[in-house]
Amino acid sequence: MVCIFRTHVATVISAAMVENALIGVIRMSPTLHAPVYTLHIQLEDIEPPIWRRIEVPASFTLRRLHDVIQLVMGWQDSHMHLFEIDGGRYGFGDNEWDDEDRDDSEVLLADVVQQVGQFFVYSYDFGDDWTHRVKVEEIRREVARRDVPRLLAGARACPPEDCGGVSGYHDLVEAVADPDHEEHEALLEWLGGGYDPAEYDVARHDRRLDRLRRARTPAGGRRPATTRPPAGRSARGAGSPVALRVTELTAILNQFRQDVPALPVSIADTAEDLLRRFAGSDPETFMGVRRLELWAAAAVHASYMLHPYWMHYPLKPMTLADLSEMWSVSSASISKRSGQLREGVRLRPLLR
Repeated sequence: MVCIFRTHVATVISAAMVENALIGVIRMSPTLHAPVYTLHIQLEDIEPPIWRRIEVPASFTLRRLHDVIQLVMGWQDSHMHLFEIDGGRYGFGDNEWDDEDRDDSEVLLADVVQQVGQFFVYSYDFGDDWTHRVKVEEIRREVARRDVPRLLAGARACPPEDCGGVSGYHDLVEAVADPDHEEHEALLEWLGGGYDPAEYDVARHDRRLDRLRRARTPAGGRRPATTRPPAGRSARGAGSPVALRVTELTAILNQFRQDVPALPVSIADTAEDLLRRFAGSDPETFMGVRRLELWAAAAVHASYMLHPYWMHYPLKPMTLADLSEMWSVSSASISKRSGQLREGVRLRPLLR
């Protein structure tokens, strides 16, 4: 009897240790519990300097970092952009000018920026050629998810869009400051009444990030509840990298179910089934895409495509554009990965 009791206790302890180890590994994941980077951003070749200091999670894609930079700088996101990091170039995946550029919506910040003191370049508007020098000032973990991204500090107003680059900016500032300048009145009218290059409201620009902060906080302030294997499923093999990524994707899809009540149950179930099958059949491709939300969006899109009535039945509460907006992933990337899922699993309508 004593031996049986001891065996039972040992089994319980072992199971608890395995579960705690699994949860610990998942908490170190760059997507669920990411470190936070403090970045200093400064426009090159302008004095006095125009700069911003921000905090962003390492789990952000470069596309999402682009969104943050646009908002805190004061740009209008009406031109193309490009990141240049350690010899790599990252922009829109469908860039017609350079096929070598990688899609920045598929690249995590943590994949390409990993140490304090690292510099990289963010360029905006290839006509005016605004070059931002970005430096990693600090990396830390103890920052509440709901608090980032955020703007910590900054100085001086963003140059007006389409003012002619650095030289045009300096000419504009000179003309606006001099009532006797021949272009003073015309430029004031073009600017809509005035422009103070020294003015910058940190609090107002930080409020522009509220939409991005809300997107990172689940409804009701809850985190996804699936930081352990779903109930009723075996934990065998759960410690493998592939299994851990599948568990994280299950958490993302479960949150997606809550956020989109109109989503047909069969679509969500099929998306999860597709990902599990594909992860088992082609783990190299599955692990090669670090952007987990991209796989989630692609799986939902693929599930719609596999539905036997998708061409005739108004089934979709989530269009490709909706998926792209919700997870900040390009439509082209979703379509590409959706095709890989459907081809790799080689399933015909598998909705239950």
